[in-house]
Amino acid sequence: MTLPATLRRPPLRQLICLVPLLLVTAWVAGNWSVILAGVDELRGADRDWLLAAVVMTGVCQLPVGRCRSEA
Repeated sequence: MTLPATLRRPPLRQLICLVPLLLVTAWVAGNWSVILAGVDELRGADRDWLLAAVVMTGVCQLPVGRCRSEA
C-alpha cells in the first residue's frame, strides 16, 4: 500500500537545490540599492568603450578555448 502524495516525505535533494537560489535572492534583496546604482552607471557609460570591452572579451576567449581544448 502506498501513501497518498500529501503524506510522503518531501524530496530532500530537490529542496536542497533551492538553497543557492534562496541565498542569491537574499543577497540581491540586501544589495538592491547597489545594483540599481550600478545600472545607472552603466546607462551613463560611453557606448564605444563598452563595445570595445565586449569585443576584447570575445577575442580573448578564442585562444583560451583553444588552449583548453588542447590541454
